[in-house]
Amino acid sequence: MKIGVFDSGVGGLTVLKDLVDNFNNEYVYLADLKNSPYGEKTEEYLENVLIEILDYFISAKVDLIIIACGTISSIAIKLGIKEYKGIKVLNVIDAVKYDLKDNVYDNILLMATLSTINQKRFAKYISNNANNIIECPCPLFVPLIENGNLSKEEKLNVVQKYITEDIKQKIKENSAIILGCTHYPILKEEIEEVSNLKNVILPGKAMVRYIIENNLLTSEEKLKTEFRTTKNSKILNKFVNKYFNETKVTEI
Repeated sequence: MKIGVFDSGVGGLTVLKDLVDNFNNEYVYLADLKNSPYGEKTEEYLENVLIEILDYFISAKVDLIIIACGTISSIAIKLGIKEYKGIKVLNVIDAVKYDLKDNVYDNILLMATLSTINQKRFAKYISNNANNIIECPCPLFVPLIENGNLSKEEKLNVVQKYITEDIKQKIKENSAIILGCTHYPILKEEIEEVSNLKNVILPGKAMVRYIIENNLLTSEEKLKTEFRTTKNSKILNKFVNKYFNETKVTEI
């Protein structure tokens, strides 16, 4: 099976890594760096980006499309896209919602891009899973991660800007953190350290569970990964090499 996976940059690689670790298939990963960051774009702009990328994957003859981006997943939900030109389309918000299932927390801290938070769809989607949802836009996270060269201390300092003492008091008991942007799992260690909370829901892990429990994908004999980008980037090459031991990224 040929699977198209996309994000605005390196964040979706966290989802791809979980997929690759669980299912042998042929993957085409697209990093849309030309339009990055998605979190700063208007909904109208992102709707056009989504359709353009879906059409690209249709022309690439994929059998399944996975939106590995919280911001664009929200747009797909707005447009009601579960399938496109006969091809099933999965998104990480649906996967996270599935992962929550019937759990009801006192508090959920939703950490996401400014665009995702402003759209309000993610919080509304999971509203039955918490008595209180704390929406936390984290505009510095994506540039921080895409920079790729910051020290542990610098990462902790940025995380502390968002997980304040007030928030830490609210999420002490019966709480969860949702990383609503697929870049953010790269900071999982720092987020857990600052928040003192280990119940962190990751979009890639949620997607794998969603796929397995709904029998949407099976492993094949061989694994193949191909990396494409709308704009070349040394940092993308660095992360591809780090996670997949690959060096070839093709600009389209």
